[in-house]
Amino acid sequence: LGADETKVWPKCGEIDILESWNTGDFAQNCLHYADASGKDNYSNAASTSSFLSSWGLKAWNKTQWHTYGVYKTDKKLVFYYDGKVASKVIDITNSEMTEMHDNYYILLNVACGGNLAGNIEPSASNLPAQMEVDYVRYYTDKTAEDIAAEEAEAKKKAEEASIAAAKIAEAQKAPAKATIKSLTNIKGRKMRIKIKKIAGVQGYQIRYCDNKKFQGYEGKTSKKLTVTIKRLDKKSIYWVKVRAYKTVNGKKKYGAWSKVKKVKIKK
Repeated sequence: LGADETKVWPKCGEIDILESWNTGDFAQNCLHYADASGKDNYSNAASTSSFLSSWGLKAWNKTQWHTYGVYKTDKKLVFYYDGKVASKVIDITNSEMTEMHDNYYILLNVACGGNLAGNIEPSASNLPAQMEVDYVRYYTDKTAEDIAAEEAEAKKKAEEASIAAAKIAEAQKAPAKATIKSLTNIKGRKMRIKIKKIAGVQGYQIRYCDNKKFQGYEGKTSKKLTVTIKRLDKKSIYWVKVRAYKTVNGKKKYGAWSKVKKVKIKK
């Protein structure tokens, strides 16, 4: 019902999202407005008197749960039923329909008597009567600012998701190929291996052998970048290679082996 109470009905306007009376399988949507003389002028949205006709349904049970609504803009009214358009589009640009553009109260009521019921008083057997309503929802179209804000938020989330996915992919990727910075013989039949640091790894695996095919090689694992190997054979040549590793999903993942370097144990 129109919220401008200074206007006497029907000048305040009336939009009936759902009307139904007595126990008949009947319902309709309708709107009322005042013509030039102030007389009630009404329009059944479906151009018929019921959803039964506009939907072409064989039966309609108003005791079941349904949704009823109206979509209203500055130019039109469209009624719907269970999420589907239940009527023709009503043009409200008519100069006599200015009240259709006012604010409205949302009313829910069960009425007794009245002309729509044929002025028949309800019998005691029909009372008490009740109308059950699960929810009432009011919504407005999104503004350009709303849409821009949503798009900006969606873009931000997409970028954050992309960054997170990239981080996960990077974390799961095998380490980069290792590099031996230097390999030197030090006093006491030892060799010192210096490894170039690789970010994000947990350690390095070292293999060394006194033949370049690494047959019968020995190995060592270290988290340090400088590693000393002891008890080597004097006057022997040792070949060395290194690779990095990290743990991904509980398993070690290795990078590529470095280029092989050699050193002669002289002292």
